[in-house]
Amino acid sequence: MGPDSRVGAPARFGPENVLRGLKAALTGEVISLDLELDDPHPPFGRPRFERSVRLHNDIRDLGDGRYAVINDDQVTIALQGGSQWDAFAHFGMIDDGPASVYLDGHGLEETYRRPSPSHLGIQALGPAIITRGVLLDLVAVLAPDGVFLPGETRVDRLAVEAAIDAQNVSIHPGDAVLLYTGYQNRRDALGGKHPSDSAGADASTVALWELLDPLALIADNPAFEAVPIDYAVHDAALRRLGIPLGELWALRELALACRADGRYDFLLASVPLRIHGAFGSTANAVAVR
Repeated sequence: MGPDSRVGAPARFGPENVLRGLKAALTGEVISLDLELDDPHPPFGRPRFERSVRLHNDIRDLGDGRYAVINDDQVTIALQGGSQWDAFAHFGMIDDGPASVYLDGHGLEETYRRPSPSHLGIQALGPAIITRGVLLDLVAVLAPDGVFLPGETRVDRLAVEAAIDAQNVSIHPGDAVLLYTGYQNRRDALGGKHPSDSAGADASTVALWELLDPLALIADNPAFEAVPIDYAVHDAALRRLGIPLGELWALRELALACRADGRYDFLLASVPLRIHGAFGSTANAVAVR
């Protein structure tokens, strides 16, 4: 899972993006961007997190009057059951265009017969996503008197551009763009359960993402785009442009920190799990301000 395995946007950008991200870290404040893995309400019917203990206070006589005490556990998780990345093989499309189903002209053979992609699994994101991140506070722009966007909100290109202008930020090729919709606050209002709809990007943003050329697109909602989902952004990002999608990230604390000092860029660091051929991964992400 070294640099040679990368495809799409992760392959287009390199050390210069890491260095630009490092320059965005000014105070050393570290903010986790992951929801708890053992969230009791995983999205879209995914199975719940399970943890079991293999060894509990296992006492081992070392023969010299000392006793080692060992504890060990194991977990079962849905790799897209919380804050997560979509691998490129997570999404394909059969349509009236070219025979390609997945990114880079790959057809169904990429995931058939063996259900483990050779080229487009999570390894294609490389060993880590480390770059400058820019948070776009859509709540401040579209619902300034609220704490989340209503579920029926469709975030269009004009709204994204309004957030960029309001925050006076520049987005460079290879940056990661993070959309804050207040989804955690909406879930809290529903007792932690996921609603059947969620605010998110619509198809009109696709041309903007193509123009901005980000390394990654990330949101705090379950699908990056609006739910019910029409997959326009998934199709453009994962199949055509090679832009990884991060979904259900914990962005509330980061948004509050950005509002407090008016600084919306930071170092983004995320290390996908090293599972060759996985269709997704937990985010394992932090923002360093």
